[in-house]
Amino acid sequence: MSNITVDNLPDGATISGDGVVDNGDGTYTVTPNEAGEATVTLTSDSEIPQDDLNNITSSVTSTENMGTENDTSDDVSATTTV
Repeated sequence: MSNITVDNLPDGATISGDGVVDNGDGTYTVTPNEAGEATVTLTSDSEIPQDDLNNITSSVTSTENMGTENDTSDDVSATTTV
């Protein structure tokens, strides 16, 4: 699994955790551990309305190697946005 991109955080909100990088453009990149797991914590200076929480998005791309390690011509890639 590739890195996870988190976007559309409400003003004043940040995420933190192992493997979390602030990209400086309002998005964060989360790198999963070797088991493919990632845990993040959302913090804010004030209460976040539910509508703003619902607008947070994350996306990840997974690529399945269908051939040999060096042959990417038949690999399958899928991006999921949540």
